[in-house]
Amino acid sequence: MDLADATPVVISERLGIKEIISIDSDYYIYRTAKIEILINIFNLKK
Repeated sequence: MDLADATPVVISERLGIKEIISIDSDYYIYRTAKIEILINIFNLKK
């Protein structure tokens, strides 16, 4: 995980949200500190 990947994870933890928007389709791999899955609502694999 690099800084660009970690930034939405940290922001989602601080704001208490699980949904993110990213063109990176690999966010299903990352977890928050509470081991919650982030949901990428802009997933292009659909």
